Amino acid sequence: MTAQWIQLDANRATVAMSATHAGLYQLHHDGRIFRFNGVPGTGWDELPGNPGGAVAIAAGTKHERLWSLHRDGRVFEYEPDTGWVQLDANPAIQAIAQPIGTNSAPYELRSDGHVFDYTGTSQNWTELDNNPATQAIAASAGGLYQLHNDGRIYQYLGEIGRAHV
Repeated sequence: MTAQWIQLDANRATVAMSATHAGLYQLHHDGRIFRFNGVPGTGWDELPGNPGGAVAIAAGTKHERLWSLHRDGRVFEYEPDTGWVQLDANPAIQAIAQPIGTNSAPYELRSDGHVFDYTGTSQNWTELDNNPATQAIAASAGGLYQLHNDGRIYQYLGEIGRAHV
């Protein structure tokens, strides 16, 4: 059996992508974010009102939601009906992750190893961990994970995805 692929885009400006059940998004090196509209090659529409400067994106899967992390540490949520809403502003934020297969809110990792869970109200985050060895986070429907600078990977055993915003 041979795998079949169709090329959707060939843009060297793309540095990251994320997908929901309702859409595929790409992030460009200049911080602009685009949504695939179904036409291979030319089918990308820039999201309106993007605050600019995004360095990472994470998408929710049960509804069309997208979160973006910006160079200055701002975290935004995008919904087609309401546009962009700022959730946090902290220059120490270095990564965001969203639990795939859920409608949970995102997690953020700060440069000092603090890991936070968004609780559903603006500027309201709950600390889950504080370990300076944490260098990356990832999330799935089954859990929240962290990678430490010595190569160890840990899974969070607390409640995942409390905030269904």
